[in-house]
Amino acid sequence: MAILRDEFGKNHAVARPEYLGSSLFHAPRPAISDPTLTSDMLIDELEIATKSYVKVNYDTALVQLTTALARADANYGLAVEDVAVKAAMASAQVALALTYKKLSEKVSEKMADVSEKMAENTRHRKLVDLQLVAAKKDLDAIKKDLDAKAREAMVTYIRSSREPVKRRMFGPPGESFYNEVRKSLDTAKRTTLAISVNEPDAQIFVNGLLVGRGATFAANQLPGAYCVVIRLARRMLRYDVTMDSERPFALDVDWGFDSMLHVSPQWVGLLLREHTSEGMYVRDVALRMGGQISIIFVGLRRERDRFVAYGYYYDRAHRGGFVRWSGETHIAGARDELKLRDLASFLTTGKRSPSILPIGSIETIASPTDSQRWIGYAAGGGAAGTLALGIFSLSKEYGCNSDPGCKDSYPRAGLVGYTSIGVGVALGAFAIYWLTREPRPVRSSSIMVLPSSSGATASFTKEF
Repeated sequence: MAILRDEFGKNHAVARPEYLGSSLFHAPRPAISDPTLTSDMLIDELEIATKSYVKVNYDTALVQLTTALARADANYGLAVEDVAVKAAMASAQVALALTYKKLSEKVSEKMADVSEKMAENTRHRKLVDLQLVAAKKDLDAIKKDLDAKAREAMVTYIRSSREPVKRRMFGPPGESFYNEVRKSLDTAKRTTLAISVNEPDAQIFVNGLLVGRGATFAANQLPGAYCVVIRLARRMLRYDVTMDSERPFALDVDWGFDSMLHVSPQWVGLLLREHTSEGMYVRDVALRMGGQISIIFVGLRRERDRFVAYGYYYDRAHRGGFVRWSGETHIAGARDELKLRDLASFLTTGKRSPSILPIGSIETIASPTDSQRWIGYAAGGGAAGTLALGIFSLSKEYGCNSDPGCKDSYPRAGLVGYTSIGVGVALGAFAIYWLTREPRPVRSSSIMVLPSSSGATASFTKEF
């Protein structure tokens, strides 16, 4: 895939996952990005970070809290599955806001020291110390940044929790800062977030809070980033949406299509069921990507003793698409770099090289057993000859030999007859086995939709 992506890029086709993923509007992502992470592990990490704030280790707390909350955000599905994870995330979020606040207060103390030194210089009629002026300016910028981050962290908590911050949780500073930020949001303009899923049993979670069981949800929300998780049975899909105060936001989830769409930093693709063609999803993919005109699907499958890299170029994809050209090349591995580059070049330009064959050509290529089919035919011919000899010999054994008036005698006719028939049956069985023992291909297929030559493209995968 690295070779193909490189060649697609040289031919001005978008192939890298980070670009393909960003071009898919409202693309679903895994709700749990790290399958090895457990709820207990995440809770421990969040609680350790929160305790660093309680122990007044603010610099350490800042690093631990930002790291733990980023890890929790990437695995929001655990908060959906376990309320204890959600509670630990909420506490850590408040601790992060208060950590920024405490660091801001430390900067204020330094600013006060600088201001005092500047005032002392003024009293003694000394020249203005430009270093002190620059230091005060830098400290003022740092304080404003810390104050903004503290407020945003608390706003994130408010968007993600129904519980106010009480004094028993983080003391008077926590309660006071929460009330201050909460009051400032009373006049903030809200906008409507509407979510619908075409599965009536789907559950809808917004920032880890269950908001809908009937596959629909609509409510006014504060501007900002939201994590939407849709859960159906044991399957979860995640959507990241950003609300602004200017326009409502609607998220319509096609569960059947989105549950096949995979978007990650490693690859973007469709996981299709066996015997399902990627062609039936060309229009859906094109529209999700903003109405792409052309999409290239590439894939890799195994046939007998070799790999086959293949691809399709779909034109007018936004209208359902039709295959303008397609082809495959047979490779033994990544060493066949020129063949892979020829395939990528062909799929973007349509210029076929000798190494590009029609899709399915592998089925017509003779395998090692195909090249020795003459052995089966020879065995079949030998079977026919020996059976004929056996029948002739037995006719003499039970004909002339058993007739007292027969002038000719065939003393070994019976032995020759039975032996020939036995050899003929054995040769016939061998011939049938040799000619019908064609090994079935081992199909470990995966179709990946890589990019198209005009605009953005998609990278897709099918496995079965």
